[in-house]
Amino acid sequence: MSYSRWGNSTWYTFWTGSSPDGFFRKKEQAFEICDFPSYLVTYREIVEDVDGVIARVKEFYSKPHEGSIFSGRNEETGKLEFEPCTWEAKDPSDEELEELKGYMLEFVENIDRRYQPWEYFKYEMYYHYRNRLYWFVNRQLKRLKNKKTKQ
Repeated sequence: MSYSRWGNSTWYTFWTGSSPDGFFRKKEQAFEICDFPSYLVTYREIVEDVDGVIARVKEFYSKPHEGSIFSGRNEETGKLEFEPCTWEAKDPSDEELEELKGYMLEFVENIDRRYQPWEYFKYEMYYHYRNRLYWFVNRQLKRLKNKKTKQ
């Protein structure tokens, strides 16, 4: 499922779990470049103008970004603490951007395949309910078995 992370790659990308559910939400599925900071782009944006998306990614990662990073837990209050930081510009090369474009196009292919009616039904409904039934039956069988062994 549209995931990339290779030792020799700048990019760590995936089809993010924050994408909306539903068969009619295909164009809103989100592709994430997981970095500091991360960058999200939708299926619709990629399909409509992948080169424009690449240009925006290049611009985004060609400048520094302010943010905060986890620095520990306050022992007295138990609250998480963060400190300000600046992530330097990455200035991705044309080769790295071309590699990223390939990952984006692979993401589009995966979404197209997953949102075919039978595939969507199989993965989002059939397997989901089949597995719930399987776990329910197994749990009931364990309870019966435990009852019999206690008697």
